[in-house]
Amino acid sequence: MPIEVTHSPATEGREESQDPVYLRIRDLVYQACGNYHSEEQLYLLVSACKRRMSESGGQAQTGREYVELLTNPSKRDTELRGLMNEITIGETCLFRSQPQLNALHNVILPELTGERGKMGLKKLRVWSAGCSTGEEPYTLAMFLLEEKEKLLKDWAFEVQVADSALSNAVTAMTRASSLAVEGANGTMSAADRQAIAGEVQGILDQMLSLANTSYQGAYVFAGTSVTSPPFSFNGATNTVSYNGNDQTTKVQLSNGISMTANMPGDQLFLNPAGSVLQSLQDLYTALTTGNNIPAAVTEVQNGLNQLNSQRVFYGNALNQISASESFLNQDTINLSQQENTLVGADLPSVATNYAQAQVANQATISAASQILQQKTLLDYIV
Repeated sequence: MPIEVTHSPATEGREESQDPVYLRIRDLVYQACGNYHSEEQLYLLVSACKRRMSESGGQAQTGREYVELLTNPSKRDTELRGLMNEITIGETCLFRSQPQLNALHNVILPELTGERGKMGLKKLRVWSAGCSTGEEPYTLAMFLLEEKEKLLKDWAFEVQVADSALSNAVTAMTRASSLAVEGANGTMSAADRQAIAGEVQGILDQMLSLANTSYQGAYVFAGTSVTSPPFSFNGATNTVSYNGNDQTTKVQLSNGISMTANMPGDQLFLNPAGSVLQSLQDLYTALTTGNNIPAAVTEVQNGLNQLNSQRVFYGNALNQISASESFLNQDTINLSQQENTLVGADLPSVATNYAQAQVANQATISAASQILQQKTLLDYIV
């Protein structure tokens, strides 16, 4: 009886990811929105492309034909937007992925607490790599609080939010920059520009939400005025205002070493060298009116460059914290080893060794004294 061999979509995607045509599509996607697929993840892009091909009405049935569709001047923008929706996660909510939380609860957290607990290091730092409007880090915080009286009893923990929010902000600005270039194309109709303007408006709303990111009731980008949202939009004047202050806080890492822990929000999102929020508003206005689009393109690019340069601050801060923590962890391990050596020592042997060392030391001193008292050739020089 013949055996029928079937392949899952994932397996087929992995096999077809070796086709150079999908590397070309990967580059097109990266240029459009900054979303990059490594060779290990390329099969995911292949699967997304196949779903789009099946909805193309016969316009593309192979990877090569799909590249032609993506590069067709009259169809490129619409198809790229469709592909973007396929490869990005279009939702965010509390406790969104239960399998991941199960893995954290059943595998990751027990291993971490077991290893760190042996060293006496009862502290965890969790980084939310993508937090959209905040649901993901809130989920992590609630999850950890539920474990406070169980696996994490007597443990200290924190969730890193600021760098995650800025990572999402950079992704959003990269997409806005691509839309700006697209909108500046002289062949686009007014209706096409309006469609792009609608997407830019969505990015502006997302960016305002990211700029007002809060954690445990404190607004992250408000300076030290953390009790109220730092940014607000005035629809009458089409401007964004900063309501925080320019103060920063310092945290002590170890004796004599401290670091600045935050950056005022206006320096990040309303910087005169490149204003993220204002550039998005100006781009929206330019697209809806059809005026000053080239200037808006430059403005958005300046905002993206400025955001990238300012984000380095949080990256350096995390590196500094990690370096300090590694040093203190090693110091703790060394002290623990010394303590174990002292506690486990055989006291009679220690006393005998100490007495023998004293005898040897006295003998050395006596010999040195005799040598120093002997005459040398200099004593016989007249």
